[in-house]
Amino acid sequence: MEFNLFSFFRRHDIGIGLDISDRSIKLLQLQRSKKGQLSIGTLGYSALGEQIIDNGKILDEAKFVASLKEIFQSAHPQPISSHDVLLAIPESKAFIDIYRVPDKIRGKALQAEIISLAARRIPFEPGALYFDFRKIGYDKETQENEFFYVASPKRIINSYLSALDKAGLKPIAFDLESASLVRALIGQDETDGPILILDMGARTINLSICIGQKIQSSAVLPFGGNYLTREISQRMKLSFEDADKLKISLGFSHDGGHNQILPILENFYSQALKEIKRQISYYEGQSEQKVTQMIICGGSSLMEGIDRYLEQEIKLKVKRINPWEKWQIAISSQDVKIYFKQEAEILYTTVIGLALRGLENNPARAGINLLNFEG
Repeated sequence: MEFNLFSFFRRHDIGIGLDISDRSIKLLQLQRSKKGQLSIGTLGYSALGEQIIDNGKILDEAKFVASLKEIFQSAHPQPISSHDVLLAIPESKAFIDIYRVPDKIRGKALQAEIISLAARRIPFEPGALYFDFRKIGYDKETQENEFFYVASPKRIINSYLSALDKAGLKPIAFDLESASLVRALIGQDETDGPILILDMGARTINLSICIGQKIQSSAVLPFGGNYLTREISQRMKLSFEDADKLKISLGFSHDGGHNQILPILENFYSQALKEIKRQISYYEGQSEQKVTQMIICGGSSLMEGIDRYLEQEIKLKVKRINPWEKWQIAISSQDVKIYFKQEAEILYTTVIGLALRGLENNPARAGINLLNFEG
């Protein structure tokens, strides 16, 4: 890659994030004024039909490309002219690990050592992966550096690269979804000890333990909110849509003792709680640091009473954070508020994290980027 000294130190005043899930695409252009105030330049939302993307895999490229083109043209308050975007790969399509490497190993030898360590753990040939790694710690006793490693199969990344190219878009970076969430929810200067971020998504529940904006541990539970909604739908004989509304509105509330879905929720989350506790215990045993709090996000975090339930069961302070308020992002046009009626404000957390990365001096190098290395 050609090194451009000017672009490396240039301050970016516009960042464009593109959050792609199985059911929607969210587009956000953040703008930063000379005084540092953040505002929405453009916001877009597009629902995806079934059988276009499933579990992060593109099934119908033509329809996906059409949706990408449409969201750029229909975004409010005006279309986006720049084609440089940042995207995130969901944990379900990534391999994540932590490697310890002697401090004396540097440069190309370090990359070779990381590839060798990954080859022992990942069921893919190294040449079939895009990967990246970031230093997250140093052990003085063993004189070893700790690295956070992420990889994804080339066939997955290449399928997105192909679709983006056909839509006339240029990816600056492929981030990790949890890293984007961390960036949106935790400031760079926040050092309140290890924090667990619980991303309660539709397909999976993702657990990330971080210190500041550095992820220290990550795990994926292969079940999420859709599974729970289907259970409620079948038990209560409701449509999927009505069951989802009931799940959010009733949640863990006792409603005078008449909450019929409470046993369904408690049975479902009993499985998740065991894994959450196990991950916390393992991390605390390895790091000798106590996890101090939990931040919840994702669609199921909107359930009534989920914060109180988790506090009671896990014995951690549980918080919800609105990233629009945290970063004091000004909404300059009434037009963009229509999107908050389609999806709750908190569900834009990932795209905010991506757009924030776009404001960095060198967005391509400002975190994990699966376009950095090929196996």
